[in-house]
Amino acid sequence: MLIQELLENSAAAKATTITLNLDPGKTSGITSFTVTDNGCGMDEATLSKVLSPFTTSRTTRKVGLGLSFLHQVVTQTQGHLEIDSKPLKGTTVKASWKADHWDAPPLGNLGEVVMIHLQGHPQLELVVELPGFTLDTAELKKQLDPVPIDDPGVLRYLESTVMTHLKTLREETP
Repeated sequence: MLIQELLENSAAAKATTITLNLDPGKTSGITSFTVTDNGCGMDEATLSKVLSPFTTSRTTRKVGLGLSFLHQVVTQTQGHLEIDSKPLKGTTVKASWKADHWDAPPLGNLGEVVMIHLQGHPQLELVVELPGFTLDTAELKKQLDPVPIDDPGVLRYLESTVMTHLKTLREETP
């Protein structure tokens, strides 16, 4: 859900391209992911307080728990969080933690996260990079034309493909 929240933040920041790089940490012992977007970015003042749960761009409520929760997770799992953002350039969020830490969050269903994101934002370009696997929706859209990326059959296939590859990575021995 942490990754899904970051993808939604990128979409809300008017990104046209979002890249998710995920390493489950099977060989390194460190789970890490990076979400990079070309959205509106943040100025220094906003960036300096973005980890506060009381900092949000939402108008429907006065709290934003996504980044503050992510910060808590990486802190309690001996990890690291880095956020870089420039106005009109975009934002990069890098998170890592010990893969075998007892408080480490499960990776969950990344395929479902991809499917939900594409269903809600089919106009965006999404690049998902896992060790040995890349899903690039810009390329996929060209190959699928005239079938839309948010076609239910395409979404189910993408969910299954991502999860199959992630399962393979989890089962590999170092």
